[in-house]
Amino acid sequence: MAKEKSAIERFAESKFMRKLQEGSQKLASNEIFSTISGGMGATMGLIMIGAVIQIVCAVGAMFGWDTSSASYQAFYMPYKLTMGLMGFFMAFSMSWNFAKRKKMNQMQSVITALVSYILVVSPPVSASTLAADGTGGLFVAIIVGLCSVAISKFVIDHDWTIKLPDAVPEGIANSFNAIIPMGVNIIVWYGISLIISAVSGGTLTLA
Repeated sequence: MAKEKSAIERFAESKFMRKLQEGSQKLASNEIFSTISGGMGATMGLIMIGAVIQIVCAVGAMFGWDTSSASYQAFYMPYKLTMGLMGFFMAFSMSWNFAKRKKMNQMQSVITALVSYILVVSPPVSASTLAADGTGGLFVAIIVGLCSVAISKFVIDHDWTIKLPDAVPEGIANSFNAIIPMGVNIIVWYGISLIISAVSGGTLTLA
């Protein structure tokens, strides 16, 4: 006599779960979702380290650890440089993974994405604000990381690059080839930043 299936087993084999599994498999094969998954997975170590430090500091503060003390600030600093800069690392990871899928120069793609990200999350008057306060949106980092590579790919596919003779060393040739794609990205992202700043009276950025 066959054993009756449990409610959990019946739910796992239900039509809804089969459809959900099919949908997840389709998403896994999509290059955008795969890039996002891989990019976020690469930052998991930073997230865990930052979370542990924040928990320890929060518990310590509950038991009287002075949050303004030198010891507290020293212990809390790794959180600021991990979770506090997560948007920066996310833009790096997204652009690196997406450029790899597109078979593009990964280092140039990362540099372009990071410059674009800083321009987007910082007020137009001061691009050093990101480093000063350690803020930046993760969602914006994902968008910039992916779209900056897509913009560069569009420029390269249309041969909007500086061509140098074959005798020029590869490293120098790659640097010149990246000038126009990077310039287009800067114009696009900084332009968006300036428009939003102007419309909002300087109170908002894209982030």
